[in-house]
Amino acid sequence: MGKGTRPGDDRPPSPPAVAAVTLASVRARLRTEELRPGDTTLIFTQHVPNAGERSRYLVTTDPYELTEDVWAARARALVNRLAGEDRGRVLFCLDRLQNLPMAAIAVHFEGKTAPFHVRAIAERQDAHAAHSAECVRLLKRCQHLFSLVLGGKGELFYDAPGGAQEARARDVYEFRSAPRQSGRRQGGTLLLQDPPGDV
Repeated sequence: MGKGTRPGDDRPPSPPAVAAVTLASVRARLRTEELRPGDTTLIFTQHVPNAGERSRYLVTTDPYELTEDVWAARARALVNRLAGEDRGRVLFCLDRLQNLPMAAIAVHFEGKTAPFHVRAIAERQDAHAAHSAECVRLLKRCQHLFSLVLGGKGELFYDAPGGAQEARARDVYEFRSAPRQSGRRQGGTLLLQDPPGDV
């Protein structure tokens, strides 16, 4: 499992070009692997540019450990636990030039056409916070597209833990309350987001 270290230069990079991840690019790169009967994992890697560099960011399902104290404790713990269990449970966005994890989203899904349930959204709470938020948007877009490529509806559910994290999911990341009959729920409040309008 990879580990990120804080670089000497703490200046935030420019954010990733979120729209660079398209349905076609995901379809070309996304692979599935059956670990056990009925247990499918995802394998995905794509380089994503920013304003000045063609491949500044790396989006990957390869396991990576969040070691810095710049993450919400619950999200960090859940991301690290799930990433350590099986590849494909967490999607990471890395700044390749600084060897710095910028964001991670842990997900649960029970089959290729099953809904994607976000378990945790890990974003940096330091000088890189604004760009980390853009990386979260990038990772959300990838998860929407994963669902569509696998034959699902492209929806994302989020088992929001409540409080400030739920408010941020609604206000910043545009989740809304899910219908009461919607699928699986771990705890907290179940939120829903429709797929992007440009796919």
